[in-house]
Amino acid sequence: MLAIKMGIDPFEFRRLNAIRPGQTKGTGNVAEQWPFVELCDVVKPHYDRAVKDAKTFNAKGGKIRRGVGVACHAFGNRLLRRSRTVVYRTLIRMTA
Repeated sequence: MLAIKMGIDPFEFRRLNAIRPGQTKGTGNVAEQWPFVELCDVVKPHYDRAVKDAKTFNAKGGKIRRGVGVACHAFGNRLLRRSRTVVYRTLIRMTA
């Protein structure tokens, strides 16, 4: 993984590479609002706890090992301004 090769936490690497409002998305549309960075700040303590728990579990040895992953998804009707709610719910659900 590139983040690990660079000595950066994968979560922080993702945060650093997030789209910011005013930048162009893959669709060619400009992001008017994109709260990913702020959402990372909210989720980070839960991520850190999950990483710590996985390391503790894995230190016991055995065939089963645990890892931590973060995923997000954004969609919404631009007219309804629903993207922020969907992104928030997805991040929390995936990291809890």
